[in-house]
Amino acid sequence: MRLCTRCRKEKDDDEFHVRSANPKYKIHHCKECEAEKKLLARYKISMEEYQSLLASQGGKCLICERSEIQVGKRLAVDHCHTTGKIRGLLCSKCNQAVGLLNDDPKLGDNLSRYLRSYLHVDHTDRQEDPDSC
Repeated sequence: MRLCTRCRKEKDDDEFHVRSANPKYKIHHCKECEAEKKLLARYKISMEEYQSLLASQGGKCLICERSEIQVGKRLAVDHCHTTGKIRGLLCSKCNQAVGLLNDDPKLGDNLSRYLRSYLHVDHTDRQEDPDSC
């Protein structure tokens, strides 16, 4: 057990990140406090606001609809890089996909049209299934 220097709560050792420079030592703030610190610094929202946003979207990524439990970590805060406005919470894969499309809805439409055009193509070695190419 160790004391988090931010929230002042006693927590198990696995509730603290290991320092990358020296794995023998752990960070002084617990993982929860580190997450809140990052939310405040990067997006100007508290953990309570994050949780409220998560609840408002049913606890799932707005694109693939996987939950944090299914993803295995917190959802990413998707935001406009020009205005800083928060759009919602996405899993890291969906957030990266949006970034790779340069936040351009037209590219997203083109991608969707491209993928839909292959939904009913007869593949000799695969079943006709929207989940397989």
